Amino acid sequence: MTPAQSYASDGPDAVNGVSTPPVWSEEHTITEAELEWAVKRLAVRTTAPGPDGIPGRAWVVALPVLGERLRRLFTDCLRFGKFPAQWRLAKVVLLQKAGRPLDSPASYRPICLLNEAGKIFERIIAVRVSRHLSCIGPDLSDNQFGFRVGRSIMDAILRVRALTERAFSRGRVVLAISLENDTLVLAEGGPYEGTARLAEQGVARVVAEINALGLRIASNKTEALWFHGRRPNVRPPCMSVRVGDAVIEVGRYSKYLGLVLDSHCCQISGDRRRKSVRSVALYGAPVWSDRLSGCRRRAAKLNVAQRLIAISRARILTGHGCFGEYLHRIGGEATAQCHHCGHAQDSAQHTLKHCPAWQSERRILVQRIGPDLSPEALVAAMVRSVEAWDSVVAFCERVMVAKEDAERARERADPARRRRRRRRR
Repeated sequence: MTPAQSYASDGPDAVNGVSTPPVWSEEHTITEAELEWAVKRLAVRTTAPGPDGIPGRAWVVALPVLGERLRRLFTDCLRFGKFPAQWRLAKVVLLQKAGRPLDSPASYRPICLLNEAGKIFERIIAVRVSRHLSCIGPDLSDNQFGFRVGRSIMDAILRVRALTERAFSRGRVVLAISLENDTLVLAEGGPYEGTARLAEQGVARVVAEINALGLRIASNKTEALWFHGRRPNVRPPCMSVRVGDAVIEVGRYSKYLGLVLDSHCCQISGDRRRKSVRSVALYGAPVWSDRLSGCRRRAAKLNVAQRLIAISRARILTGHGCFGEYLHRIGGEATAQCHHCGHAQDSAQHTLKHCPAWQSERRILVQRIGPDLSPEALVAAMVRSVEAWDSVVAFCERVMVAKEDAERARERADPARRRRRRRRR
């Protein structure tokens, strides 16, 4: 495919009806360093490929051979001001939400899988735009944390905590309204009623700006919460605020950027159905870690999550867990058969070495630690390097969480299974 062929399907220029190239300068040429940086980021990712079926790791392997052709293609895209139509095509995959009925459209979350070549090009452009805004300007708002170099969602939450603590020191309260979990509007005031009115005015302006972009706020993903500090014998009134056309009740908790906030500080999310227990246990640690020293109850909650992490790693080494062989031995299964592939003996070694259900996870593990997946080799690899440790832990968590979810689904379908296991124990 040549650039001219790729651009043929692109639409006309919106101004004069013909396609015109932008003003070109050789300083806009994509450099080898930019391309290598963007491609090498794909080495640690395991995302599914787009419509062309080429995974990101294939580009990492092919970079020494195809890198120069790809760099020239990207440069021509900039030179002629075009973005190939093939890179705008996406493969839509529907992911079922946990615990939702199969026959409801609302039970599925769509994701769009794009071709990795286009995403590499977009990543290079995004870095250039971000560098231009920060060095030349006009820069983004100081309250913008997403998609900013050197900033993260932890910085956003720490900013929220700093603002609320400053309000507490003045004897004031703060009403926070979270719009779809990623935009937070804060209003500070004295009396609760006045603060609520101020928050509604601020939210109205934000919603108007969002609507002007052609977007809409989902009321079912909008939450409100009072930050009132540790005032003795003071409870915020039961109130509601208007957000667009919806009336939102002010609750006791609110979710913002993946953390569950209460009126004092950030709490640890208790959703154990997440794919990685370790991510849940450590998520937001810079925000809440300093609060654990003075609260045994919160520290105990974290210890539970840490034990879950240790158990998920150990079960695949000991064979004690959701393995057909073990469940059959304790009376929880009629046979030792593997529910994922139908093999007669579902053991820990079968899961590690042979079960086709975990082929993609196993391939990644073998690339990192080698083909020997015996328990002895796993332990030796884990103590040999941090990378090998992380690879084994990631495999254990992904596989065991998936097996445990499948076992819970079978128990829900047949409650007698759970009763049999409890009697055996």
